[in-house]
Amino acid sequence: MFNRNTRTVFIPALLAALLAFGAFSACATKNAQLDWHHQGEAAYQNARYQEAATWYLKAAEAGLAEAQTQLGVMYAAGQGVPQDYDAALAWTRQAAEAGHVRAQTNLGILYMTGFGIPRDFEESVKWLTQGAEQGDAKAQTQLGLMHETGIGVRRDRERALYWYRQAVDGTEEPYATLARNGLKRLVGNLTE
Repeated sequence: MFNRNTRTVFIPALLAALLAFGAFSACATKNAQLDWHHQGEAAYQNARYQEAATWYLKAAEAGLAEAQTQLGVMYAAGQGVPQDYDAALAWTRQAAEAGHVRAQTNLGILYMTGFGIPRDFEESVKWLTQGAEQGDAKAQTQLGLMHETGIGVRRDRERALYWYRQAVDGTEEPYATLARNGLKRLVGNLTE
């Protein structure tokens, strides 16, 4: 049926076809994830939270970190799903471990507040620092406040100033304003 020459041509052609299908399949999967996420965003923006949760869940289960993050927010708030801090923690952690900045910050805040989960300042600082180092103003401001007040960490004026200055450099509100207020408390009126 197959001679040596046929196999020599057939096997590489089969491998190329399988690889091409795999690349196409991965691309189609990513496109589907993004489509599901966009459907979720549209529903969320129109306060159709149950519909949003359905779309986000599809994208989150397929591995889209942004959808996992948003689903974590929805479980924490009970928007479109029953309030479930375990689910909020699980989805947020999955996205945070994948490197999603907003998820890292949200996970740090979940551990800091202890809503529905054990309060853990060490984990909070770990995740907030990861978000802050990637430029998240919310995480930077929160770390500034923690270092200023000594909540969960040793009071450290210099670290507080550092994180507040990082957040002030950003334009994300209300965090830039909160950071400016923190700087004012620590160094007085700023003319910078």
